[in-house]
Amino acid sequence: DQATDPIVEMALRLNIPFAIVPCCVMPSLFPHRRQKVKGITKINSSGNLNGFNDASPDGSVGDPVRSYSTYCKYLLDLSTEDTPFFEDKLS
Repeated sequence: DQATDPIVEMALRLNIPFAIVPCCVMPSLFPHRRQKVKGITKINSSGNLNGFNDASPDGSVGDPVRSYSTYCKYLLDLSTEDTPFFEDKLS
């Protein structure tokens, strides 16, 4: 939903524990959300990455996040080695 990204980003920045249960993807409201492309998060200054031209306005590359599963993966990809996520699936 609209608050999930800022919650995750702030908690990671402050290095504090948090829990989220994302509910809505809202792809038209958040067109900047893109799936990671093998560790590459921004397109180069020439506007091209090996023929890959699908970039969001901020230069992020990858397919748009349009499903719940890709949104969860997008959120997991926000973490770094310094701020790991622990993923748990409820049964």
